[in-house]
Amino acid sequence: MNRNEFQGRTPFDEKMRALYFAQKAAKEGLDFMPYLVTMHQKQLEEIAEQRELGVSHVQIVANGLGGHYCAFCKSIEGRVLDLDDELKAPTLPHLNCQCRSINPEQTGYCLCYYEPVFDDEL
Repeated sequence: MNRNEFQGRTPFDEKMRALYFAQKAAKEGLDFMPYLVTMHQKQLEEIAEQRELGVSHVQIVANGLGGHYCAFCKSIEGRVLDLDDELKAPTLPHLNCQCRSINPEQTGYCLCYYEPVFDDEL
C-alpha cells in the first residue's frame, strides 16, 4: 500500500485502513511500523478537526492487542500532551513499546491511542 491509495479518505477512514494493514503485515511477519505510524498520525489529524470545540491537548491511553500492554505503555498512560506538538513530533507509536503483535515474536505493536482533552479539562 502506498500514500496514493489513502487519498480522498477521511482521517478516520485512513486510520482504520492503516490498522487493517498493520494487522495484515503482523500476521505475515512483515514490518507493521509504517502502518502504525500512519494510524497514529491520522488519529491526531482527526482530533485536530475538533479544535473549534476547544481541543488543544491529547491524552495517551494505553492499549495493546487483546487489552494487554507492556510496562512502558502503562508508564505513559494518562500523559497529557499539546496537540500542536504531537502533530509535529508524535509520541505514538513509541519506540520503547514492547507490546506483542499477532505474531508473538514481534514486539513494538503499539495500539495506544490519543483521546482529545478539552481546554476546560486542563
